[in-house]
Amino acid sequence: MKLHRSSLFGIVLIIAGALLLLHRLDVVQVRWSLVLWSVVSLVGLTWLVNGFRSHSGGTVFWGSEFFLFGMYQMLGSMGIVGDHWYYLAPSLLVFIGVGFVLMYAAQPVRLHLLVPALAFSSVGVTLFLAEFGFLSR
Repeated sequence: MKLHRSSLFGIVLIIAGALLLLHRLDVVQVRWSLVLWSVVSLVGLTWLVNGFRSHSGGTVFWGSEFFLFGMYQMLGSMGIVGDHWYYLAPSLLVFIGVGFVLMYAAQPVRLHLLVPALAFSSVGVTLFLAEFGFLSR
């Protein structure tokens, strides 16, 4: 039996409502920032997988961006990435570069996608290296 999208959305709403109720009754403690960024990551991962299945470069790019950004924010919310807002700009540049590489992986005939991938990734990595003191003036 195949679930329709509306049925899946209803199930998600029921689970979210149950979590809200249990949190309100102090049965469970929910860190909503983790829930939000986990959902963003899962949506991105779903788009990424669907993009590779359909060889759709745009879906692969945005799926990778949502997945990587969601994971980055989730790690920051858990305290694993310290001061994660400070490193957001270089991280986004690297994420965009990775997105272009994944677009190329989904459609290998589009070799021109490697140029912005290299540009964005190299600028992001250079900013990280400068921030951590590996590059000096």
